[in-house]
Amino acid sequence: MSDQVAGEARGQNTRLSDVVAVELGEGLAAAYCGRWLRLHGATVIKVEDATAGGDRLRREDLTPDGWRRSERRSMFAALHAGKEIVSLDYGSDEGQSELHDQIFRADVVISSFTRDELLERGLHEALFDLPGDRVAVSCTPFGLDGPYADYQATDEVLLAYGGSMSTLGQSKGPPRHVRVPMADFVGGVFGFQSALLGLLNPAAGRYFDVSVADCLAANLERVTMFYSHLGLIHLRGHGMHRHFAGHPGGLYPCKDGYVMVAMAGSPIQMMALLVEQPELEEHPLFQDRLERHRRPDEFDELILPWFLEHEAEEIVTKAHELRMPFGYVLRPSELLTDAQLAHRQSLVEVAVPGLEEPARMPGLPYRYREFDAEGVALDPLETPQ
Repeated sequence: MSDQVAGEARGQNTRLSDVVAVELGEGLAAAYCGRWLRLHGATVIKVEDATAGGDRLRREDLTPDGWRRSERRSMFAALHAGKEIVSLDYGSDEGQSELHDQIFRADVVISSFTRDELLERGLHEALFDLPGDRVAVSCTPFGLDGPYADYQATDEVLLAYGGSMSTLGQSKGPPRHVRVPMADFVGGVFGFQSALLGLLNPAAGRYFDVSVADCLAANLERVTMFYSHLGLIHLRGHGMHRHFAGHPGGLYPCKDGYVMVAMAGSPIQMMALLVEQPELEEHPLFQDRLERHRRPDEFDELILPWFLEHEAEEIVTKAHELRMPFGYVLRPSELLTDAQLAHRQSLVEVAVPGLEEPARMPGLPYRYREFDAEGVALDPLETPQ
């Protein structure tokens, strides 16, 4: 049995239109890897286990992580838009035969099965012995070897284990989860990059073992570098720039939400002009960068009253006029109406079963530049004649 999840009419390209990928398992990292391949034009076939009732994102109602069915339907559509869905009976000889046929016809095989699950399903040899220049990518919580190789993990567990959660949250509070499966998304991107490497350079290898925990630990190179070289521990709440590149910086509350404050080389005197207190330029904390670094809360007491009296749009607009790279903290509803994202068609419409209107999901976060008839890249800053 097969069906199609309606998908992206825009926000997609056809660079991999001659590639066929087969996706096995229910892991979000593997699904996100397949999503990126699909966004680049590949034919992606997701194989569901009919004996389990289909993918868990479609069969579960309210799960321990608190996601309701409507949220899971939307997540399923976002991850599998444009893919062909094939349902097989993993336990039958017919299902096993068709599954192996799907694998051997594919250019890329993506799997979220652990080592024991591969052996249990008789897929271990099939994936390790793919013919020719075929590529296999495994996206699992902890990889296919090591003491945790057969462990499953939620996104929260992976963010904690990989060290990322220790950097999230308020300085006086516990570590926090971002409520988005960022760990799996990071693993999925690494899986996609591995698949590209295998397709473009067969000499690089044919089997890529992606551990989501490894991906997260590797992304904390700045945190681990400062600890191993300087003995400094990153503190939650204010961002790396407060502790290592000076103050002010980070999220600041305002009248209607928050703004991201980033000086990025702007003279500190600009902050005094922003908060309409030019006399602050003579304050000791404006004169001494190291003192601001040592006494950030005292510095914030000087500027926070002004922030709390003004709305985010006014603050960011005025900061930009002063050449200070502040930013908005957009809510989900504001992301859907943002002019910059709309101009670049960064969000695509996806039909979600059970919803009357198409849902808007992320498409490709970058664009390939177009070329003229002579093969010269068109400058996006120039208006075509």
